[in-house]
Amino acid sequence: MIQGYFGLPGSGKTTFLTMLAQKELMKIRKNKSVYDKVLTNFYCDGCYKIDYKDLGHFSIENSLILLDEITLDADSRDFKQFDKYHKSFFLLHRHFNCDVIYFTQQYDGVDKKIRDITSSLYRVKKIGFLSIATQIYRCLDINEQTKEIVQGYRFPNIIERIFCRVHRYCIRPLYYKYFDSWERPDLEDYDYAIWKRFNDVN
Repeated sequence: MIQGYFGLPGSGKTTFLTMLAQKELMKIRKNKSVYDKVLTNFYCDGCYKIDYKDLGHFSIENSLILLDEITLDADSRDFKQFDKYHKSFFLLHRHFNCDVIYFTQQYDGVDKKIRDITSSLYRVKKIGFLSIATQIYRCLDINEQTKEIVQGYRFPNIIERIFCRVHRYCIRPLYYKYFDSWERPDLEDYDYAIWKRFNDVN
């Protein structure tokens, strides 16, 4: 199973991802999980570290893999990054008893091969101290003119909202202690140069 979550910056995506990790870790400790470990590409208390580039190159088994900001590694405009090893992993992940949940700011920016095999999609919005993920359903249809299969998306209808679990909730303050929301790559210091007045240039 591959699930995708998307939302604007600050909507609580990483916190939501942390909640999913901590809930799964609790199930693992109680021997109620189908996995024996949780892997993340960001610091999350109790989880193992995973690097996107390692997927498909190593035997990773019995794991829930959580990927934050997947567009940084699997950009639809940089499709050459998605090599045969990543293709093999994403197509055969169930053979290794692995599931993948990824988060992104822009769903259409994720590599198309990953989008095509994403089984569940959610939009994350922030309301106060809550982050709410609403499921989006994928629809397949046939173009009447070209006779090609086309893919679309829709929000749940009223029946689905009543009888199906289409919303997931995260109380963000409960999970802040498990991760660093300001985590960022180490970069060289920037040499700031102040603008000079036009008269000073001459």
